[in-house]
Amino acid sequence: MWMQFLLRYSFTLVPFVYVLYSDIFPYQGDDVQHYMFGGLLIMGLTEFRRAWGGPYVQLLIFLGEIVTAGWLTYTCSGILAFLMMASVISLPTHWSRSMAFGGCSTAWIGMNLALQPHEPMWYVVMNICMLAVAAFVMHTFYQQRLHKTILDNNDDLRRQTYELTQARQEVMQYARMVEHIAQAEERNRIAHDLHDELGHQLVRLKMMMDASVEVSRMNPEQSVKLFSEVRDQLSGCMELMRSTVKRIKPSDASIRAYSLEKLALDSGNSHLRVTYQIAGIPYTLYPSMEITLFRNAQEAITNAIRHGDATEVHLMLQYEPDRLILEVSNNGKIPETLIAAGMGIRGMNDRASALKGRVETVFEPAFLVRTIVPLHDTGTLEGTS
Repeated sequence: MWMQFLLRYSFTLVPFVYVLYSDIFPYQGDDVQHYMFGGLLIMGLTEFRRAWGGPYVQLLIFLGEIVTAGWLTYTCSGILAFLMMASVISLPTHWSRSMAFGGCSTAWIGMNLALQPHEPMWYVVMNICMLAVAAFVMHTFYQQRLHKTILDNNDDLRRQTYELTQARQEVMQYARMVEHIAQAEERNRIAHDLHDELGHQLVRLKMMMDASVEVSRMNPEQSVKLFSEVRDQLSGCMELMRSTVKRIKPSDASIRAYSLEKLALDSGNSHLRVTYQIAGIPYTLYPSMEITLFRNAQEAITNAIRHGDATEVHLMLQYEPDRLILEVSNNGKIPETLIAAGMGIRGMNDRASALKGRVETVFEPAFLVRTIVPLHDTGTLEGTS
């Protein structure tokens, strides 16, 4: 932008002042005022065109500049053709490519017509300068369009990122709502089962026990029979209660499928001792976080055995308010150089990155693999502790 400004006013003021104070100026007296008026008119039209009007109005003003500059060039000196080049340099960058090309072509034709009374040398010099100016203008147009395209792409990316973030939050909120609705429906179903089946049987048993108390004074044998029936039906009620509780309680396999404690127990053997420790106040995590921590710990234990010949591995899960840290350390051999990222290490990094976390390796005092996962606003289940 500053280069265009400098060239535009250099191409306007330098030749205009040079012709005014040199011996080639053909007029005297009042004609000087007409010459000054022509120069000021060109500069005024240029500034007016830059600040006002749409593309077609600006095109008409541009043609007015070319006509005025052509008149000065034709009547005064060939060097004033630079005034047309100044108008070309100030072409608006928001014009279409066809309009810009048309403006350059019009200025070139007008310049050659205005140079007719002058020496042939001016044709050669000014045409070369006009070609250079046109190339500069077209390059500027291309750079401006490229810059605008980049800005538009960045705006689109920001908008899409915002929309994806909003969609993710809506999906998480929808998932919580579905979970809450499913839990409410399950509670209602269990409540209906308890009320309709177990409640009905308990009321019936109470009535039978009341009857047995009344009958026991007059007919002990009938009372004993009623008590036996009550006992048998209580057994049925207990069995119904067990089956209902069993439906409510999830299976042990589903609860402990990705338990680090279970991993430590299952990984230990006569040649390897695996310990597990928790720091901080535990809270319930989403399954995606549990799976990531479980798989990374599993991979770290495997690497400790395979590459470090470790006999002891220690798992430390640290709960913090804004993040979760899993450290897997071992007493195996410490690598002398940086570890090449194989399939296992890349898998650990990919799983952590999916949760916007990271994986770190520490070599001193013992080899340690640390997985850090931020909680953000969706890292833990609401209402759990």
